[in-house]
Amino acid sequence: MFDIKSASKAILSGGRAVETETLSAENGVMQAGEANAIVSGDVTAGASLKGEQAALIEGSLCGEDRNPCRVEVSGDVVVVGSAEHAHVSAGSILVGGPVRHCQLVARSDVRLADGVSDTRIVAGDISDSE
Repeated sequence: MFDIKSASKAILSGGRAVETETLSAENGVMQAGEANAIVSGDVTAGASLKGEQAALIEGSLCGEDRNPCRVEVSGDVVVVGSAEHAHVSAGSILVGGPVRHCQLVARSDVRLADGVSDTRIVAGDISDSE
């Protein structure tokens, strides 16, 4: 088990941040660049978040079957709520609620506090060592 509050605090105190309330398809793509991304609400169907640092979603990832939400960052992703129909790619991924119908790809680890179903998870460095 992990402490989602500590993980959230680490991102909140991690320097420069770009913040938004809810991220939806109408907002387009949130480009955080070299700042941490903080979404105080949900990331909804068709929304996309990209960045070179960490991302904190204080709500949930709420995609739809044919219209997932997407999060692609170089650092860690912390989702306080649940994740459904989401594609997440990050250094590590932490989700505080249930995870359903997602694709989670992390270079390090994936930690889930609640149940998981119908989800593809890839964790760890899977690059070829030559």
